Amino acid sequence: MGSGSVVHANWKINLFTLKTLNHDKTKLKEFVNKIELQEKVDLYETNYASRR
Repeated sequence: MGSGSVVHANWKINLFTLKTLNHDKTKLKEFVNKIELQEKVDLYETNYASRR
C-alpha cells in the first residue's frame, strides 16, 4: 500500500507481473528482503523436490 503499483504485461508468449516502486529506502529494503527470501524458498523447494 503506497509503495508502488503492480501491472501485468505480455511479452512474446510470456505473461509478467511488474511492480514499480516509489523512492523510499525503507520500502525498497523491505522489497529486496522479500525477493531474497523468496529466492531461498525457491532454492529449498528445488533441492527438496530433486531428492524425492
